[in-house]
Amino acid sequence: MNVNELIVEIQKKDPELFEKISNIQATVLIRDVFKHIAETLQSTEAGIVHYPGLGNFRVEKIERQQNGETVASKRIIFHGAGERKSNRALHSD
Repeated sequence: MNVNELIVEIQKKDPELFEKISNIQATVLIRDVFKHIAETLQSTEAGIVHYPGLGNFRVEKIERQQNGETVASKRIIFHGAGERKSNRALHSD
């Protein structure tokens, strides 16, 4: 799903949410939010990043052997607000 499709889906569920801003402003807003989240997760070595109302991202530092060398990467696990046992793991090398 791209940003424009996300805006359309949000407008279907809550038509008044973006009523006072243009689609261009909504696009910039959403992109900035995702950019902020990505930068925050990238700069977090390990721990939990809280976004009240959205959920928590757990960042774990992972070291593994690849071709005889130790390679460091991160595992990012998202727990949405209100979720209990389901999660989505995102990997970053």
